[in-house]
Amino acid sequence: IVLTGSAVALGLAFAMAALVAPYSANRPQHLSIVHVHDVDAGEAHVLARSPDPLPSRITQAASFGKSPILPWSDEAEHNTTVAAEAGEAPTLTALATTDSKWHRYHITPVPGSRAVALWVPKGRIAERARVAGREARAGATRGSSTHRRIIFFAPPDEGFDIELEVIGHEPQDAWLVDVRGTLPESAQRLMKLRGDLAVPVHSGDSAATYRRVGI
Repeated sequence: IVLTGSAVALGLAFAMAALVAPYSANRPQHLSIVHVHDVDAGEAHVLARSPDPLPSRITQAASFGKSPILPWSDEAEHNTTVAAEAGEAPTLTALATTDSKWHRYHITPVPGSRAVALWVPKGRIAERARVAGREARAGATRGSSTHRRIIFFAPPDEGFDIELEVIGHEPQDAWLVDVRGTLPESAQRLMKLRGDLAVPVHSGDSAATYRRVGI
């Protein structure tokens, strides 16, 4: 087999690339640590959100699998089980309404919450919604083919009202999620192992506490 000069050069380039570290201070790995707590089931997990293989220092510290772990999501994520710690969760209270097509609720977040999200099966509500008296959208999001999401950032501690345009007459299970920026100790331990060549992205490191509600 005779190789041309360009083919040899290309082969050498691939060989050298294989020896170079994949991440650097200028090109860090995207890796967010997320603690999720299902207060109904009393179960908790830490998610290591990265499109790439996890650093060995993290996988050596905990046993990670990769599967869908959140009840509203069908996206496989790196996850490991941790002990559930005591924690508060948001609440949802049904309010009186004169319109059978629109259901009203009051959501009370955990004080100091970064955001509150409500995930409702797509077949239960239309895309239109009202949040704190304003028109809003119960949109479909990446990673969930089954649910629509309504999210309120920096909610007031006293909570807010939402109105949903419902479909059908039978209530369905939905998920009410409170998101905070402070991680429990079990997640902080893994966060510290991330190292200097990995950084959180998008929503960053966070802790999510969720419960089942009827919509």
